[in-house]
Amino acid sequence: MSPAFHRYIGIDYSGAHHLAQAKAVKTPVDHAFGMLKDVVQGDRTKWSIVYDINNLKAFYRTATNAKTRVVDLKDTDFSCTAPVQMVDIDAGSGNVSKSFQAYTQQANRKLLGDAFGKTDFLKTIPTQTIDAIAAYPDSFKCEQ
Repeated sequence: MSPAFHRYIGIDYSGAHHLAQAKAVKTPVDHAFGMLKDVVQGDRTKWSIVYDINNLKAFYRTATNAKTRVVDLKDTDFSCTAPVQMVDIDAGSGNVSKSFQAYTQQANRKLLGDAFGKTDFLKTIPTQTIDAIAAYPDSFKCEQ
């Protein structure tokens, strides 16, 4: 087994448990992020997400912003009449629930253009393909 897997399950090569590491963890969310950090795949890991199902919260960190952000799903209107929202996942800290802005195809296109431009293997994607990807979410219809 790989060293990352051993760290993930909390066992070092001698088989002893990482009790000191476990004692340092403050919350279940911190513990989950600690486990995710142990299995990071270098610069291929772009974000880590931890879900608190009982409290309806999603916590995340990104490669460009290590601060923990949280989206409180209790503050989110999932009805078909609510406007579709989007957020810059690399911005902010703490509760970003109020940072969401109205989704537009133009904003999505800018987001995709920026992301593709910063990603070596995506830089050669034709503009018309990026335009089609940006328009794709508009093809979905909300049904309750």
